[in-house]
Amino acid sequence: MKREFVPSRQVSIDECMIPFKGRVKLKQYMPAKPTKSGIKIWALADSNTGYICYTDVYTGKTDRPQGQLACGTVRKNRSGLPADFMLKRPVGINTWGDMQFFPRKAISGVLWKDKKIVSAISTIHDHSMSEVQRLVQVDGQFNKADIPCPKIIVDYTKYIGGVDRADQYIQYYCFNHKTQKWYNMYKRVSFKFLEILKYNAYRLFLLSPNHQTVGNSPAMTFLTFSRQMTSSLIDGYVGISNKGRQAAAPVQSRLTERHMPNVVGNKSWCHVCRAKVAAGRQEKRRQTIYGCNECGKHFCLPHKSKILLIT
Repeated sequence: MKREFVPSRQVSIDECMIPFKGRVKLKQYMPAKPTKSGIKIWALADSNTGYICYTDVYTGKTDRPQGQLACGTVRKNRSGLPADFMLKRPVGINTWGDMQFFPRKAISGVLWKDKKIVSAISTIHDHSMSEVQRLVQVDGQFNKADIPCPKIIVDYTKYIGGVDRADQYIQYYCFNHKTQKWYNMYKRVSFKFLEILKYNAYRLFLLSPNHQTVGNSPAMTFLTFSRQMTSSLIDGYVGISNKGRQAAAPVQSRLTERHMPNVVGNKSWCHVCRAKVAAGRQEKRRQTIYGCNECGKHFCLPHKSKILLIT
């Protein structure tokens, strides 16, 4: 995936959840997510297109590379944060637009009052400011108002949705087979990666210079692309079922080149009974009106089911 596409400067890192309720050590529980229980995957995606460039199945806490330029939100109970930054009710932050910066070496932290207090840190931004629009109630009426906002929060909100966009497309037409067997966890993860590859192929298709658009919308939807890709992969293939006993002869031969039961009219001795009596496998023989019109041989009712095996 990394060789096929060069992402832009803005990339986002977020987790994806694979639904799974079986008993396995890799299972994570995240109550704030729509899929609360399952296998967690870290994904790196381009913020503009949602193309997933890298994935990593979360197997436990590991050391991450240091020295990367990034920005993001942070929980206040994380270790290493200043004491003033960890307060539930920071001093001087009461109404919308109030903020407070916490510089520390190459890291800049900020607390900003929206509906709730948002905490973020960054190694890219300084104390630069921007504005966002919010609905503010004045004299019983809601009107849009420009509220000062740190550039850290503005850029984070703008570029964090790359993984979420990819996950949204994948959830539309994904394969989710309910199972709780632990070994089917590998099947779930494999199908998730196949869905990611399908989405990446769709994004490359839209970015192709040969792709034509109709107005502002793509000429081919993700559903149409999925159907055409599936049809091209199948390409007329039909699976062979191994259930039951295979036929001794082709269907056309069994219907035209074998004895077919019918009412002959004249009663006569059963051909099968006579053969069995002669071989010593049966004591009595029977008379019947059923037989084959082609060869004229008679077959009694107990042997009607065997006439297709007699040539």
